[in-house]
Amino acid sequence: MVDDLGKKGKLKNCLAIYDVSDKMAGAPLEVFVAVGLLISELSEEPWKGKLITFSEKPRLISVEEYKNLIEQHFSKLHGKAPWPAPLF
Repeated sequence: MVDDLGKKGKLKNCLAIYDVSDKMAGAPLEVFVAVGLLISELSEEPWKGKLITFSEKPRLISVEEYKNLIEQHFSKLHGKAPWPAPLF
């Protein structure tokens, strides 16, 4: 999906804002995280691979720094998913 969207073009001057506060939970959180990662991947430099956290103290983070944590999180979710493996 990312490759197909990337062939259609890149996002210029886009930075995903990432809300993972206590108010976000369940499916809405998972969708928010996935869309944030997609925007980050499709963005052009200097924002490609970056997210900004939504909090009292926002931080610019690199997706690469959290890659293992993100993969673990989505692997756990995949085990609960109603579709057949493998998804990715």
